[in-house]
Amino acid sequence: MKTMKTKAKNNKVNKIKRRLNIKLYLTAFILLLLIVILDWRIAFIKIKYGDEYEKKAIEQQVKQGLDIATKAKRGSILDRNMQNISASNTVYNVILDVRILSKQNKKICDKTLTELNKSLDISMEKLNGYMAFDKDKKLVNDTNYLIIAKNISRKKMSDIEKKNLVGVYFEEDTMRFYTHNDLAAQTIGFIRGDTLCGLEKTYNEDLTGTPGRIFRTYDMQNNVVSQNVPAQDGYSIVTTLDLNIQKFAQDAINEAGEKYRAEHAAVIIMNPNTGEIIAMAQYPSFNLNNPTEISDLTSQTLRTKLEALSKEEQLNNLYNIWNNFNVSGTFESGSIFKPIVVASALDQNIITPNSTFYCGGSIDVLDRKIHCGKRSGHGTQDVTHVLSNSCNVGMIQIIQKLGKEQFYRYQKDFGYADKTSIDLPAEQSAKSLVYTLNQLNPVELATSSMGQGFNNTPIQAINSFAAVINGGNLMKPYLVSQIIDNEGKVIKKNNPTIMRKVISQETSDFMRNALKSVVTEGTAKSGIIEGYNIGGKTGTGEQGKRGSGMYTYSFIGYLTIEDPQYIAIALIDKPPANQVVSAVPIVKDIFEKIIKYKQIKSSSNSPALFKEAFLLEDYKGKNLKATIKKLNDQSLDYEIVGSGGTIVDSQNPIAGTPVEANSKIYLYASNQKDNDKLVQVLQLIDLSLNQAVEILNKNGFEPVIIKNENDDQVSESDLTITEQIPTSGIKLEEGTQIKLYVQQKN
Repeated sequence: MKTMKTKAKNNKVNKIKRRLNIKLYLTAFILLLLIVILDWRIAFIKIKYGDEYEKKAIEQQVKQGLDIATKAKRGSILDRNMQNISASNTVYNVILDVRILSKQNKKICDKTLTELNKSLDISMEKLNGYMAFDKDKKLVNDTNYLIIAKNISRKKMSDIEKKNLVGVYFEEDTMRFYTHNDLAAQTIGFIRGDTLCGLEKTYNEDLTGTPGRIFRTYDMQNNVVSQNVPAQDGYSIVTTLDLNIQKFAQDAINEAGEKYRAEHAAVIIMNPNTGEIIAMAQYPSFNLNNPTEISDLTSQTLRTKLEALSKEEQLNNLYNIWNNFNVSGTFESGSIFKPIVVASALDQNIITPNSTFYCGGSIDVLDRKIHCGKRSGHGTQDVTHVLSNSCNVGMIQIIQKLGKEQFYRYQKDFGYADKTSIDLPAEQSAKSLVYTLNQLNPVELATSSMGQGFNNTPIQAINSFAAVINGGNLMKPYLVSQIIDNEGKVIKKNNPTIMRKVISQETSDFMRNALKSVVTEGTAKSGIIEGYNIGGKTGTGEQGKRGSGMYTYSFIGYLTIEDPQYIAIALIDKPPANQVVSAVPIVKDIFEKIIKYKQIKSSSNSPALFKEAFLLEDYKGKNLKATIKKLNDQSLDYEIVGSGGTIVDSQNPIAGTPVEANSKIYLYASNQKDNDKLVQVLQLIDLSLNQAVEILNKNGFEPVIIKNENDDQVSESDLTITEQIPTSGIKLEEGTQIKLYVQQKN
């Protein structure tokens, strides 16, 4: 009985198992069928719509990623002593990844925004606005790349980076700055958006470098996947300018421009033997670091005038100031052209150094009576005295002997009506302002001998005059001697170029010595420097219509007659009438400073203008203690600038500068472990205290303000910087103290 019950029970269990197995098999079959159908469907979709869906997926990835160009560091512009004129500092932009930060919890998001508020001084209201959602609950700034701060210093970037903020990262950028504000402003030029001028424009391709790229995407887990192709920095250009001589020229021309209230004043100093431009200065000038700032213009009269104009009128006037008058401005040269005529006639053997000419005070040319500057006349005089007396009557007789065909040829050979091809933009040829051969009738030929009736640029005038005294070679003037890479390797070199031989060596030798008489006994006697033989020629040219009363006063001088290494032109253009004006003192002032700076020996037994000095050694890279010992041995004073460094990173004055005993030398010390992290000190003199402090803070330096007792109650906005220690152009570690000496604005 029990056995039968057991069998029945087992049969029942087996039936249940069979039914379950059938269900399992059926379920598995259905699942398998569904998988096959699904795979077939996916395959079908992929075959039919795959390209379209893949394209959308890629678009989504790119949308959530990043592909931006990174700027290359623009190359520096250096003077002939390798001192920075223009350079680029590495700065940083702060990027907020709004998408990533929006996906974090409130605690993380609040921490990021709060720390950014503290570090960047951005209001919480503005920061929260970056993270706002619209009415459809979508991010207003739906991006991984939102720049919230620009041009912060390396130190500030590092401080923020240490906080490990979610959704914050940085990109390198460069900030262009000019170490000496208004020095050679029109020559160096500046960058303003897409607008470039000066050397910044001429050599833009070399300076620019090659941009890099940052590729940034996100994987399925929102992890950042980045690739950085670094930018290649631009080359640097080494100019022929000497910053010390440039400052001599700028100071002299600023003083003369203000004194005479001239429309323009200009100076060019060059080596007459090579064509190298050593200084090129202009008044009024402007601040290269802030070219649109009217308060930084060097002309007080112009500042007052522009402040009363509309913004558009101000900008139009600023364009004129940014323009380089030395290469694009034209003027009637007057008597500085006379040596060109005399040299041409001598070279053709039409006259000799001993030829004589009678001046009775005037000369008739056709129906025109042309007077000499001395109405009573100079009497009989030789060629040298025609020049020293700047005798119009004698010059007319000389050019009449030369004839219009020969004069026209020599005028062109000396470079008039042609560009000099100097490496600056916007040079003018003045071709339309020079007589053609057919226009040189007797009266026009006569007045041409005095430099009247045609125009030229300052660079044409000095370059042609240089050919008169350098042996007869018309040189190609130039401003850049070398293009170098980051390691100092020379990529390209510019050498002196003779454009053509204009006059003979013999003629040039006579002219170089004869023009001494202009300074010793003629119209430039105020230019005498005791003990030094200087030659030159004065000029006065009337601008515009005769009788306008608008004149340009000029002087071209060279130092020394025995071996001229410096030739200078100074111009005072269109000052108000009824003034006694002379450009001679400008050149004299500059030459006296050059003599002291370059320790040029006296031409006679007269005492030199300077105390005996010796050349400063190069201490860069040397041990600080050993350097101090050497300075003590040479009776030189010193001051150490830096934060605990043991190696001399740079010095001021630079190596090779003549120094006298007890002179003060500034040593800038670092450990040189992070030399690439050193930051350039900018020129702060003449800036307001507020401006100077802002610049120092932006570059990571610590300003130390030194006031007079009387200035303690004066507002900082009314104080201006009179001196800074250390001086500009030096590279120092961030955090270094910069002393600012201030006084109340006039």
